[in-house]
Amino acid sequence: MAERTEIHTDGTFNDQTGVGGWAAVVARTSTGWQEGTSSYEMEPRAIVEAVKLAEGPCTVVSDHEGIIGLARDGRTPRMCRSLWDELYATATGKDIVFEWKKRDQSLGSRLAHQLSRGAAKGR
Repeated sequence: MAERTEIHTDGTFNDQTGVGGWAAVVARTSTGWQEGTSSYEMEPRAIVEAVKLAEGPCTVVSDHEGIIGLARDGRTPRMCRSLWDELYATATGKDIVFEWKKRDQSLGSRLAHQLSRGAAKGR
């Protein structure tokens, strides 16, 4: 059996500028930014991008308990429905576990948070 990879995610946005950023951190990183957004979009975007990175069994970790609960249960909220549809389509056929951990519990978590903030600032 393949070793399970842990991928840490974070999403953020500045409510004054409306610019958000996300990050998914594993041995390689993926980050990005988007204008006119909110944390309701950036948190699941980070998880979608993490699942895209997944090669083999992995655990996607986020500090957003509600988002992880939705992903774990396979529920689709009304907000950002297309993002959730993208997540579940991308996860189909993959061995993905979604896990909540408090922010800053690991280097991966701290790095995901830092990178998402940097992506939001760096446009």
